[in-house]
Amino acid sequence: LGKFESIEGEDIEISRLADGVVLNRKAADEFDVEKGDWILLTFNTHSREEELLPNLGGKGDVFMNLTVSAISGNSGLGRYREDSRDNVPSLGFVSLDLLQGRLDVGSKVNRFLLDMEGGGDGEDVMRLMDERLDMDTAGLEVVPAGEAGGSLVRSDEFFFPAELVDPEGKGVSTLSYFVDGISASHGDLSYSVVCGVEGEYGPEPGSILLNNWTAERLGVSVGDTVRLDYRRVGARGMLEDGNSSFIVQGSVNMEGFHGERELIPPIEGVTSELSCSDWHPGFDIDLDSIEDEDIEYWELYTTTPKAFISLEDARRSWSVPWGDTTALWFADAVDADALKGELSEDLDPSILDITIVPVRDRALSSLRALSIFPAMFLTFGSTVLISSSLILYAVVSSISAGRAGDWGILRSLGLNRRRILLFALYENVWPVFLGSLIGILLGWGLSMLMGLALGSIWSDTVEGYAIPLVVSTPSAIVSVAAGVLISLLVITLAVSREVMKVPSANTRGEEPGMVGERFRWWFVILGLASLLGGVLLSGSMFPRGAAGTYDVAGPFVLLSVMFGLGAACLLLFGVLRTRDGSDISLMVSANISRSGRRTASGVLILSIVLTLSLSLTGMSSILERDLLSDIDSYGGGFDMLMETSRGLEGSGTDLVVAGDPDLLVEPLLTYGEEGGTCSNMNAVYPPRLLGIPEEMMEGTGFRLKERMDTGGKGLSIIRGSLDGRIPIVVDENTLKWIYFKELGSVFEIEPFPGRTVELIVVGVLSPSVLSGSF
Repeated sequence: LGKFESIEGEDIEISRLADGVVLNRKAADEFDVEKGDWILLTFNTHSREEELLPNLGGKGDVFMNLTVSAISGNSGLGRYREDSRDNVPSLGFVSLDLLQGRLDVGSKVNRFLLDMEGGGDGEDVMRLMDERLDMDTAGLEVVPAGEAGGSLVRSDEFFFPAELVDPEGKGVSTLSYFVDGISASHGDLSYSVVCGVEGEYGPEPGSILLNNWTAERLGVSVGDTVRLDYRRVGARGMLEDGNSSFIVQGSVNMEGFHGERELIPPIEGVTSELSCSDWHPGFDIDLDSIEDEDIEYWELYTTTPKAFISLEDARRSWSVPWGDTTALWFADAVDADALKGELSEDLDPSILDITIVPVRDRALSSLRALSIFPAMFLTFGSTVLISSSLILYAVVSSISAGRAGDWGILRSLGLNRRRILLFALYENVWPVFLGSLIGILLGWGLSMLMGLALGSIWSDTVEGYAIPLVVSTPSAIVSVAAGVLISLLVITLAVSREVMKVPSANTRGEEPGMVGERFRWWFVILGLASLLGGVLLSGSMFPRGAAGTYDVAGPFVLLSVMFGLGAACLLLFGVLRTRDGSDISLMVSANISRSGRRTASGVLILSIVLTLSLSLTGMSSILERDLLSDIDSYGGGFDMLMETSRGLEGSGTDLVVAGDPDLLVEPLLTYGEEGGTCSNMNAVYPPRLLGIPEEMMEGTGFRLKERMDTGGKGLSIIRGSLDGRIPIVVDENTLKWIYFKELGSVFEIEPFPGRTVELIVVGVLSPSVLSGSF
């Protein structure tokens, strides 16, 4: 990902760290380390195959003793995470080459960060992959079938789905497995390869074919029973001992297909060894159970299957969720390159077991739950704004009443109301501007203190390690301009009330009655029009994600432009008009020289404007805070995250989606804990499906707030199927506030690639510990 900015402000290039690691601040605090210290990282290299299958092993744990080269902040890539939680994870960044080398995975990666020019979605990426996917990138190899003739297609994942590689069914599908033993009434054999095959090369379901060596050693004939013992994946993903019995259908000679040694993919520590006594796989094996006849067979025939069963029986016993085939045999395919080219044309990208997560769109969607906050803060802030404005109006009115006598004399000497109003405003302009500038600084300070409290003493009330304050140029300009404009409008209304009196009323201190009503209505109409225009204008000025800035500060944008320019022109005009030498101008200049900054008016205006600007700035900062940086933290600022449970080549021309000028691709190799959470109401996350065992349904009732009329009671409403859709109940918070759905809504999920399941909401639960569950 190129360069990294540490908290000291220096750039660190990850690829040149050698044996160093960059930690984010959260990880450094958790491990209690600083720059220059060392940490020991432990990687569990057990793959999904090793956890699920007895015939593939790993290399154990890998330890890396690394020096902390730098500590990054908890923002940007320092806040990178792939799940939907909003808190800061503990992160460590090392060189990709270093990690690949220490884990011995070649150039493989398990994540890609994608950024598409002009936007895009997962379908666009899958379309690109469909055009460029080939056998090598998919981890498929073509090897010659020495005994059977033709070619075999195998996967470096051991298992693969045959229909995605050979959709037309031109090849013969096989599933070979390394069983623990083959036994009959007169003998047994340890650790053998058994092949399931379709068509004429295999037996009928429930039957077994033995090669002549195995049939002789077991002493069986047609009609006898043979049992296979093995370890297989159980219903909960754990290894379980299993066995199956078959009726002997016959025996075959070890020639042609039945003598092929390459039907089973390589098993590290087993298939490459010359003798059984040299086996050292990554799974448990009892070498003491291996007898001389087992060693004899291995030295003569190695991985040639000892028995053949139907493909149906093999798949029922040994297939895994991501594949049901270990090899495809193409009897007539002699040219390996031609076969690879032919199969690449129809290769389905689903074979890569890829999930593309639109992290940016998901982050933007998660802001929908924040829609109540702009209105909430606007309501609270409006109270402060209105109160401050009323106080300011009262204070200025009181002071203006005291100046009314002076203004009455000026009116009697011939000055018109407009010029007197300008002079009255002019003496209050500088306190207003100064108060707004000081107010925005205090507003930022208050917002920083609130963010600090939310990340420390109030951290239990919010999900997040820290809430960084984000101050943008538009928000600062809007806050200052709004404080100035609101203050000037309030002062104008208060002063105009006294200025609009007739001179005699000013000198005698009498009320003006309805004088100046049209003037006030002009301000009201112009203000409403400006607010409406500000909403439209702000929509094009602020990013979509800055909901707080748009809703709260947006309407003041047009006011800033119109009233700011207008006030500047009027003030300039007023100053220029006072530069003649007439007696009246001299008298007015003398009046202005009674500086408002030295009067109670200036002091009070200054304090009130502080409150106005403080309120507005605080709202904008709290609402906007780090919404956009949160979006960038999902996937490190990229549009999409492409993840796969299998390793993909991440460098050079092997990268599937690389080379497109409109697509930026960054490969990652990540190890750690991923998964969603249901505690953050402000994020969209994949639904957590909670299956209820049948025995728990009896006598159990949900506290339903709403329900569909399905004829059932309690948990019985989720039994059965509604037009092929699975009935579900969802808690109210998850349904209405996270997904914005309602009773009767339909959800689509994809539990496995290529398979879609529809869920229909038949009940809405009262809020409970089942929050986040379907």
